[in-house]
Amino acid sequence: MKRGNDRAVSHECERSAETREEQVALAQDPLGDRGSILREIATVAQVNINTADAQTMASKLHGVGEARAAEIVRYRETYGPFSSAEELVEVKGIGQSTLDKNRDVITLE
Repeated sequence: MKRGNDRAVSHECERSAETREEQVALAQDPLGDRGSILREIATVAQVNINTADAQTMASKLHGVGEARAAEIVRYRETYGPFSSAEELVEVKGIGQSTLDKNRDVITLE
């Protein structure tokens, strides 16, 4: 009977060591693999409004279809590159609400 308890204690110690290693890893990268995936998604989802074509903007910007995306490109071709994301509200069909929904994915560089 004692021998079985020794095995249980030994097994519990091994599990504790794994748990400590997992805790250290979690402390170093709180989101683990999910953090890497989220960072990758955030990078992929970025849209440079100074270089993206209308199709790209239509597919990646919420509330922006092909017609509005074409207006963004037309504005950019007429007035030059955007100096700020806020300038998007000057584009026909793009309001503050659309800008606010997309602020996190819009880049200028």
